[in-house]
Amino acid sequence: MDETQELTEPVSLLLSSRNFFVLVIVFQFILIINGEYLYGISTTAAIIYMLVPAALMVYMISMTKLSNGKPISWEMLEGSMKGRKDPLSDYLRKAGWSVSYFSLGVQLTYLLLGFMLAFVSLLFIVMQGWLEVGSVDAIQARSAIVYTLILVAPAESIIFVGIIPLWLSLTFAKSSKRIYIIYIVSQAIFAIFHFAAYGGMMASLAFAFFMGIVFLWTARTYGIPAVIGVHAAWNLVIIGIGSPMIGA
Repeated sequence: MDETQELTEPVSLLLSSRNFFVLVIVFQFILIINGEYLYGISTTAAIIYMLVPAALMVYMISMTKLSNGKPISWEMLEGSMKGRKDPLSDYLRKAGWSVSYFSLGVQLTYLLLGFMLAFVSLLFIVMQGWLEVGSVDAIQARSAIVYTLILVAPAESIIFVGIIPLWLSLTFAKSSKRIYIIYIVSQAIFAIFHFAAYGGMMASLAFAFFMGIVFLWTARTYGIPAVIGVHAAWNLVIIGIGSPMIGA
């Protein structure tokens, strides 16, 4: 078996987003230095949202080995990226893009598509009165947009659809129920993580669990950046960003 093919899906999911994650960390680092002055975002919050997922990702990848005990190499990563089968990757590959640029281009495109499609869909749902949202002023909106796009959505997505599913995949590699364990356990943790944010309301926690399932499916189908886009759109609509567009 080819070493690239032996990579488990969650491992490939994290590794194939390497260039994108580097870009995210650069922006998060800029917020650590300037966030409090420009957007009122505390340095402590920025450091936590940057270092925790980054440290977990590096640790999990460093601990992951092939069945023969061989560690994952960047050459295998390049092979994994070259093997992407989605239409956008095929187009960019035929256009002659290098592996690094084409990987980053694919990830950013899916991030933007995920964000735009989710944002428009959620605004439609709000317009129908099926979803209640908050309201924020212009100053709060600016901070919320930056905080969600650069810190919260990337960090939570990397942890809950990247790191935890990877750990579960490796832990239960021989279980016939592995896929169910990955989905249910990782997103149950995601829901519990939001216990305080939802005031312990079981209906809200159940909905968070459902959204987590959707996020994980999206990650496995289109990549973690697409989830970051969808997650960010959801957060922004819920807190009221975009409500002036629909008269709310």
